Amino acid sequence: GVVFAVYAKTWIGRRNIKRQIKNEYRDLSNLKIDVLCSDAYQYEKEPIAELRMAMSDLDSTTSQKIVYVEILKGNVNDVKDAMHYLIDHFMVNNQEELAQDGIMSVADVPRALKSL
Repeated sequence: GVVFAVYAKTWIGRRNIKRQIKNEYRDLSNLKIDVLCSDAYQYEKEPIAELRMAMSDLDSTTSQKIVYVEILKGNVNDVKDAMHYLIDHFMVNNQEELAQDGIMSVADVPRALKSL
């Protein structure tokens, strides 16, 4: 699995930030746009939630997934919100690219954002 360290509530106000980034970086994949969007937030010094997550197909005959989640750190509300965002949005929206290239495919995302 992958450990997600969540340093900000990046699910709040995300739609407008993502729209601005899509307009500026038209050649990036959805996964890389999601990473840039998260980078636009003010981060805390310590993670507000840490989760180890893995997703796999239930079997080859269905599109259902099994998600393994291990809560490493965080209060109940932040962990619940982070899990909802990661499972229902980030992992589902980027499933093909993550399955093909793995989480390391975000390593070449440009980090310097102009002010949004």
